[in-house]
Amino acid sequence: MEAPLPRAFREVMETRRRAKDGRKDAKMDLVPLLRRTWAMADASALFSSQEELDDVATKDIKYFLLPFYLAESLQETGEGEKRDRKSELSDSLRAIDEFLSLCRSYGVRGAESAAGDGQDDAQTDPQTARQRKIEAFKREREIRERLEGIEMRKKTLARVADEEDEDEDEDERELWLLQLEDAVIQAVRMRRMHQQELEVLEFAENLPDRAAPPASSGLPEPPAVIPLRTRTSHLREEVFRPSHRLPTISVEEYGERLRKEMMEKDEARSAPPGDGDAQEVDSDDEEAWRKARNWDDWKDEHKRGEGNSRLRPCGR
Repeated sequence: MEAPLPRAFREVMETRRRAKDGRKDAKMDLVPLLRRTWAMADASALFSSQEELDDVATKDIKYFLLPFYLAESLQETGEGEKRDRKSELSDSLRAIDEFLSLCRSYGVRGAESAAGDGQDDAQTDPQTARQRKIEAFKREREIRERLEGIEMRKKTLARVADEEDEDEDEDERELWLLQLEDAVIQAVRMRRMHQQELEVLEFAENLPDRAAPPASSGLPEPPAVIPLRTRTSHLREEVFRPSHRLPTISVEEYGERLRKEMMEKDEARSAPPGDGDAQEVDSDDEEAWRKARNWDDWKDEHKRGEGNSRLRPCGR
């Protein structure tokens, strides 16, 4: 029969997977389940200040991640009033500090340098802080690549039935150690973000209440505040707006229009000439016939260009 702690941890991983898939019931059940499982691991005396990480059995390394999973779940469920959010952030920070303290006591890579990280960012040289972030990003990328390689190797070994279990045990240990180091990097980042958010919430709570002025005071009404999201969207549209006029028709449509115009011109050229330049009129409209006939007579009596002294300055 499976022991209670491994069974509870397997249930934690399954619930955590369903919560990441967007299941609301899993999100509600995950935090209490993590608290119970972490209490079981603490009561089992798995961790000791007299041990090092090499002394811990491979099957027990995964329990180091329980407080990190708890902190992660608390900060993801932070929805509601400001005071509820502050309480959840505070609980998440306590879980992060407990996780980092446990990792430091066992000498997990990256945990020792994270002891003061996030506490004195204001006093840290910007160049030093930037270099730390770059190194953490590079290390995180290396960890992800090694994790992918181990997962592929485990799948390959699973297809070979005659392989020894020694390589599989080494891969399993390296897998959990890499996940533990990756969790340390994420925990440091989460702690910094939680501290900044708590400062913002405390600042918002200490703001004085801005009551509306009485109607008889004669003061103008305060201007409407444009939401930050709307203002940002408007500025983004202005920045990425092209400096030239965009075409209203496609190249194919323009070519089709030119083709039709050329066909109309060709038809007009090939059409038989009419009686002078008289326009086609309805045979029943006598007035239109009379005007067309008078116009033709006038053009016969007057040569083209007569009277235009600018084009014919010699008067010929």
